[in-house]
Amino acid sequence: DGNICRCTGYRPIVDAFNTFAVDCKNCPTVDIEDIGKGKKFMPYSHEEHDKKPPAELKTCKPSPIYFSGHGAEWHRVVELQKALKLVQQYETQGKKYKLIVGNTMNGVYPDPSVEAFIDIKHVPELKSIVASDSALTVGAAVSIQQLISTFEEHKSKSPTTFPNIISHLSKISGRQVRGRASWVGGVMMCKYQGFASDTATVLYAAGARFSVLEASGTTTDMDM
Repeated sequence: DGNICRCTGYRPIVDAFNTFAVDCKNCPTVDIEDIGKGKKFMPYSHEEHDKKPPAELKTCKPSPIYFSGHGAEWHRVVELQKALKLVQQYETQGKKYKLIVGNTMNGVYPDPSVEAFIDIKHVPELKSIVASDSALTVGAAVSIQQLISTFEEHKSKSPTTFPNIISHLSKISGRQVRGRASWVGGVMMCKYQGFASDTATVLYAAGARFSVLEASGTTTDMDM
């Protein structure tokens, strides 16, 4: 559940771990091509590790961003109405667009034909989490990891169901991906790509309901 992964290569992982060793100067794990080049990493330092990010980051508010290139456009929107207008615009123009949060779906189903990306992860209405005595309402831009934390926080409301959902969702990918991917992304991949989504499976079993907002502004409530 961390960043130790074969896709990064084992050598960098071993090199990084060697920085924690007091006798790392003559580590026996150097590749032939690295002999004589010196160490790749500086020794581990508590001083560097304990540095905190700038306080300004806590109050930094995202702003709209637009850029284009290589035949595609990218919008980062911070207002729901702006997102809806862009959807209407691209549907009218007949352009292929994609609503994204973490865009981790691209690692499973890359689609170079997409002409416009609409990043909705900073839209307040889609990041909201509202808990009542009878329901837990979660916005579409909430990440899988945030969803897990929400179920943890409200576990007492459903001591039988919520722990099982937490256990199942925690098996999805790794923490880094769960921290970026929205919970609804797996549901959409299941619906449109036939993806065997763990998220869709566990929410279906829990009897989740969806509130779907159309580009016209119309909202429809439906079962999964």
